[in-house]
Amino acid sequence: MTIIVRAMSFILAGAMLLCGSVLAQDARQSIALLDCTLIDDNAVYNDAEINRIQSQRLQMIGHALRDDMQERALFRVTDNAPASGLIASLQSDQDLSACNGCELRVARELGVSRVGVCWVQKISNLILNMNL
Repeated sequence: MTIIVRAMSFILAGAMLLCGSVLAQDARQSIALLDCTLIDDNAVYNDAEINRIQSQRLQMIGHALRDDMQERALFRVTDNAPASGLIASLQSDQDLSACNGCELRVARELGVSRVGVCWVQKISNLILNMNL
């Protein structure tokens, strides 16, 4: 009889752990991470090749940030594709890192609780500030 009780307690404990992990995963807040932008005061001196390289680096930063948040399970990172039109429209009018809350429209459209806005400030070729 004690073997059955012990087996049932292990099964119950396993079920509770499984349910707890599912609930904990659902309890994570959702986030939309917007693509990183570059603030470069010396952009007028850049040639096309430098601009292309900087654009590639920004994409790499954005992918690494998304991957890191998903791996660490900090947030549920959503796909921005359903709001791509809105994001493009907002970006064409203003800098999303300084738009005074325009990113909240993206949050509403995607149904997320948070929006991560990333920008990299290039001070020189050696000094960069990454902001989120």
